[in-house]
Amino acid sequence: MPTQPDEFGDKRTNTVVVNLGRPSLQILDHDGNITFSAPFTGSNTITRKSDGRTAIKTFENVKIVITANLSVVQGTTDAASRFTPGASPNPSRAGAVRIVEQGGDAALGICIDFPALLSVVIEDDGQGGNTPNELDRIAEVVKASLERKFRTAGFQYCLAGVNNKAPANSGDSFVLRPARFSFSVIHGDDDTSAICMGILLEDNHNAGSTPPPIEFTPKDSHVNPIPTGRTASVIFGHRVMANSFIVPGLIKSLSNVKCVSEKGDAGMRFEFKLPSHQIMARKYEEISGEMLFNMDGFSFNLDSPVSNLVFSPTNSSPTPPVKLSYTSPPQTMEWNSTDKIGLHVVSKSGVVEAEFSLTGTASWGRGPNPERYPNQLQLLFTFAPQLGVKIEAKKQEWWKSFFGGTNALPPHARDMDLKTPAISIDMTPMDYFLTTNLLFPGEHIFHVDDPSQTTEMQGLMTPRDTILTGMVRRK
Repeated sequence: MPTQPDEFGDKRTNTVVVNLGRPSLQILDHDGNITFSAPFTGSNTITRKSDGRTAIKTFENVKIVITANLSVVQGTTDAASRFTPGASPNPSRAGAVRIVEQGGDAALGICIDFPALLSVVIEDDGQGGNTPNELDRIAEVVKASLERKFRTAGFQYCLAGVNNKAPANSGDSFVLRPARFSFSVIHGDDDTSAICMGILLEDNHNAGSTPPPIEFTPKDSHVNPIPTGRTASVIFGHRVMANSFIVPGLIKSLSNVKCVSEKGDAGMRFEFKLPSHQIMARKYEEISGEMLFNMDGFSFNLDSPVSNLVFSPTNSSPTPPVKLSYTSPPQTMEWNSTDKIGLHVVSKSGVVEAEFSLTGTASWGRGPNPERYPNQLQLLFTFAPQLGVKIEAKKQEWWKSFFGGTNALPPHARDMDLKTPAISIDMTPMDYFLTTNLLFPGEHIFHVDDPSQTTEMQGLMTPRDTILTGMVRRK
């Protein structure tokens, strides 16, 4: 501090040293106003100019509380993904939509706007030991200098952000690339506040030219989309998931794929045609002694009618997270039998109606090479080994009973057993590298939870949009 005269007119020099502790941040409102708090200790060394004598006054159990707002600023990232604000950062508040520049090192960061900070207060840190007068004296010594220090720090304190630097090698996958970026704030207590970042993709499968409102409102209730015990979530919009991953991924193995979810539906629903597989049984004949039995065959193809793929809004057992189903057209088979018992010939006849079903499930998992491509998401399909059979006897008209007509099922009909044909659905994985391109201070990244190990509190779920949970961790 500059030289000042003391109360006796002798000049003195104050040398102030401040050591800031680990800061904390608290969100104040939905507009992105925050408080930045940091405990500090320090000393004020007073040196009298006339004789060089010094006196040292120390202070502790105090903290600085800065009120400021969060802003998006333009900048760059280095090889270690550290964010540096640009010379013309062009700050904008929550809700503003910014274009993510393509390629290079360009990035957008959500930073504390220290140049336009709103207030600086020196307070007791809660451990006591400082009277109001002592706090005033400490503030008189350090407040102005600390405020200047933070204002000149500019936008160096980056909380999170996004860039568009494509992965060096994403393999055979669909890559989601950010085009526009916006953020909002969910305000709650210390455990329920969150920063929400909205990203519009280059392929613009989101409606309109700006990201949709960034809020999580299941059943019209504003809640935090980060479950207890996790520190981050990524939410893929229903349309993005359907049009950028599910539909193009299924087209690789299937045909006529389309999303049939309607607004307000839980989960996701798709229709498609399975590959052509003819399922048939020839006419059955059996002769045993005096008994003769005949039953019609049947034939249908798995490519008609359409099949369904349903993503459950919950992962609770016994409902599978993703279920594939196909039901054949009704198959009608007539049968008859004759048997000679002594001198009598007994004739029977009937009609059997059957529907055959194919079922499969899909589980979420990482891509085929998770070590090399850690940001890939894939659906892995399995099918039941046997086709399901729903069979019943068609009720005969009453008069046919006089001629052997019956409503019973013949043994052959009850014993139908059809194996599922060899079907392979190989989905191209989705590379969600944009989530790991979210930038965090201290070389932190978003580390996703394993989608194949989903529980009620973590993993991947599709209440309608797709939620993938994770943790912010060091690289």
